Amino acid sequence: METSRRDFLKLGGMAVIAAGAAGMVGCGSQSNADAEAAVEGYVVGAGDISWVDEADVIIVGTGITGLSAAIAPIKAGKKVVVLEKRPS
Repeated sequence: METSRRDFLKLGGMAVIAAGAAGMVGCGSQSNADAEAAVEGYVVGAGDISWVDEADVIIVGTGITGLSAAIAPIKAGKKVVVLEKRPS
């Protein structure tokens, strides 16, 4: 059986849609009790943090994207603050 370019692209498109649908399984909304249980132990009150600083740019996360995003403003002379969650 010979496969045309159009048939190949249709099959590829269907595969992408199926993979996306499979990735969405379990992404439904959680009940309120489930959401509270998920964050139990990680609640931070306003009195727990006391830090004041000024910055032109704030980047959350020091992954490859966060660090890459910090380069341009630093080169432009802006004050950059990069925040990262510490493991507990």
